Amino acid sequence: FGVPETSCCMIVIYKNRNIRHTRVFIRAKEYIWGHYNQEISLRKTAEAVGINPCYLSHLFRKEMGVSFLEYLTSVRVSIAKKLLRQKSLSMMDICLEVGYQDPSHFAKIFKNREGLRPTEYRKQLIELNMENIQAPLCWLFGRRARGDLGGRTGQGEISAAPSAAEEKLDEVPDP
Repeated sequence: FGVPETSCCMIVIYKNRNIRHTRVFIRAKEYIWGHYNQEISLRKTAEAVGINPCYLSHLFRKEMGVSFLEYLTSVRVSIAKKLLRQKSLSMMDICLEVGYQDPSHFAKIFKNREGLRPTEYRKQLIELNMENIQAPLCWLFGRRARGDLGGRTGQGEISAAPSAAEEKLDEVPDP
């Protein structure tokens, strides 16, 4: 009662259209993650998933709240941040690996997104890792000097509270 049959059909069609568009959107994101290190564009991505570039642009704004280019940039910067943890990779290697041909353009994009140039970001990672390598040693030697290394206090009780160094280790991202 109350709902004409045409409205029910329109709801089903609308739901099917959303499912189809969701699948297309997911395929587009998979295409980006699979090709972020290549020259990639909205047009190439739209062709790969079989829809109009303008409509794909609309889907990105609607589903992600960002443009296609902003999403692609966030993927590339995210990968670059992981690669910057590897000291053996040069900035040029990382730049090329994430799809940029010009290191100065890559540095500018990275700084706009992260507030630091890639070299500064790497330096902070190294400094943070050095602090965390030294913190457990200081913690270990400090406890050994007090005689409470085995997790027990001087009165034979087990200490349940983590030290400041232990808490800091939990905050550190894996290298």
